[in-house]
Amino acid sequence: MNDRIYGCDICQDACPYNRFAIAQKIPEFTPSEILRILRKKNWVSLAEVDFDRIFSDSPIKRIGYQKLMQNIRAASGQ
Repeated sequence: MNDRIYGCDICQDACPYNRFAIAQKIPEFTPSEILRILRKKNWVSLAEVDFDRIFSDSPIKRIGYQKLMQNIRAASGQ
């Protein structure tokens, strides 16, 4: 997965329609403030309680904490 931590990253890059995508201002599509401020050190040390809080209404919740952390460790070379 290289430096990716969730499968949708790959889909967004591979989708031919994204070549023509225009940035949107739709609130539901805007990343939350917490996601915008997280850095690598925050992802690597993400606690399960924070995962539950951040992703409670997100499709990322389906991957589960353990699998996401496995992906984060792999992407960060740990």
